[in-house]
Amino acid sequence: MAPAVRGLKGFVWQKLKSAVFDDFSKEEEWKIMLLDDYTTKLLSLCCKMTDLLGEGITVVENVYKNREPVPHMKAIYLITPTKKSIDGLIDDFITKSSSRYKAAYVYFTDFCPDSLFNKIKASCAKSIKRCKEINISFFPYESQVFTLNIPDAFYRCYSPTLEKTRDKDAVLQVMAEQIVTLCATLDENPGVRYKRYKTEGSGGKEKEAILEEDDDLWVKMRHKHIADVLEEIPKLLKDASSKTKAAEGKLSISALSQLMKKMPLYRKEISKQVVHLNIAEDCMSKFKSNIERLCRTEQDLALGTDAEGQKVKDPMRVLLPVLLNKSHDSYDKIRAILLYIFSTNGTTQENLDKLIQNVQIESDSDMIRNWKYLDVPVISSDAIENKLDSKDWPYCSRCPPTWNGSGAISARQKPRASYREERRSGARLIIFVIGGVTYSEMRSAYEVSEAYKSCEVVIGSTHILTPRRLLEEVKSLSKPKDMVCIKDE
Repeated sequence: MAPAVRGLKGFVWQKLKSAVFDDFSKEEEWKIMLLDDYTTKLLSLCCKMTDLLGEGITVVENVYKNREPVPHMKAIYLITPTKKSIDGLIDDFITKSSSRYKAAYVYFTDFCPDSLFNKIKASCAKSIKRCKEINISFFPYESQVFTLNIPDAFYRCYSPTLEKTRDKDAVLQVMAEQIVTLCATLDENPGVRYKRYKTEGSGGKEKEAILEEDDDLWVKMRHKHIADVLEEIPKLLKDASSKTKAAEGKLSISALSQLMKKMPLYRKEISKQVVHLNIAEDCMSKFKSNIERLCRTEQDLALGTDAEGQKVKDPMRVLLPVLLNKSHDSYDKIRAILLYIFSTNGTTQENLDKLIQNVQIESDSDMIRNWKYLDVPVISSDAIENKLDSKDWPYCSRCPPTWNGSGAISARQKPRASYREERRSGARLIIFVIGGVTYSEMRSAYEVSEAYKSCEVVIGSTHILTPRRLLEEVKSLSKPKDMVCIKDE
């Protein structure tokens, strides 16, 4: 049974079913599934083990590791077309007599280079009963968010040390190919526009909560303001409690029997709500302890006005309390300094040196200085209303004529009936940010989708950026390639 998820995760699971598992729909025998690190993460994002059991998969193993042979069972290999993964496949079928499995059914996530394909052909072609490329080279991070799993893209695209190498062109080519697989999965043939922006409690116990797409409360609350969450969850708890009390008021035997049957559901519902309430309260506690004052300063510097709407006349006076506060770490202070510099349209070299020296962030000064290499925003609403300036956002492929600001007609050419239930009717806007996307930008995608009912916004990037990670990556821009090691989080 398919997982009860919507959006990108649902699309990916449906494509996996149609491209892989439907090949075995008429077979009743159990099969083994072999994954590499990439496909393990891909499957974990869009399905559960129970879903794989429903498709006849009894065991899931890592293709890189040594495994016990099961010569009477067929093996499905869902792997990336890399040397390491293909070597793992070949090792399982070195000779016919020592083969680990009865036969191999190989599915590549992307295009397999001729050199690797020929290697398979020369080594174990007779053991392979099927070989396909399914073209899913992205991760469905959320229902409207995707990533390409290229954590070093920021450095490779923006570092001046790589300007005269082919490295940047190579990573851009890889991104383009991965985005094509996204469009294929969504059955989209979109017009493409691009832009590079140029500046002008104690006593309790710990409990692990998995926040995922099939948690309806998480999906509903994750992008809401924390004040709204703290107001809404207690209401839900109160409603759940009142249902239980109302049921307890019935004294008939049949009513008591029904109550006993429903009690586990009530307990599960209340437990889930309590978990989310605790998470929200912990977040608010951290916010009140130290972050609230910092956020107020950042907001004043970013907007140029205070909470009362009065213009900030002296940005340095707003900045100083943050720099002098010992409870703020260097990352907080660097972000505040950056906002100060942006709000004043730059600063002098002398002033910048003094700020860095006084705050004692000399070792991290590249987090500030390296911003001269880039500036990337995300714009949603103007694109939906067709207000983007063609000079700033030129087309590199024309948008279909059916697209317009209020358009309820999708740019898709051949919508699939099985996918229509996964999304509302209307157009889809796909935004891709080179070098990382932030959680606030993800939230904006949902907000714009909600505001413009005729359009769904899907946003993605090479990887996910947090404030701390962004500063670390900016710091790395001036370093030589061999001194940079960036791992996905």
